[in-house]
Amino acid sequence: SRGKGQAQQSIDSLFSANNFSGVIEVFKTITDKNQKDYFLAALASLETGDSQSAIDDLKNVQQLNSNSTEKYFEQETDYYLALAYIKAGNIEEAEKQLGIIKANKQHMFYQKTNEISSTKLEILKMKE
Repeated sequence: SRGKGQAQQSIDSLFSANNFSGVIEVFKTITDKNQKDYFLAALASLETGDSQSAIDDLKNVQQLNSNSTEKYFEQETDYYLALAYIKAGNIEEAEKQLGIIKANKQHMFYQKTNEISSTKLEILKMKE
């Protein structure tokens, strides 16, 4: 338990310092990962250009949330998963994810999602 607290503090401070590769290194050493661990690792992966790891980690956040009464980073995960899909070139999955957000006007990223042009997504899809 004590080691987990130190690793969590380390991930938090590394993330705050924009040391994204450090976040990923410490994340790999944590055996009992929670939603916050996966979420910060996902954002760090996005920052370092590893969109597939970001997708995997964000899906883990969703999985942990689905098995828990406490939902952490739920709406943030929706949004960053869409961005990770776009970065990975998986535009179809990105469109599905954006659709989930656009279907909920109360979603914290509803407005931001509406700024992502469907025309831009179509252009990206053609590039696939």
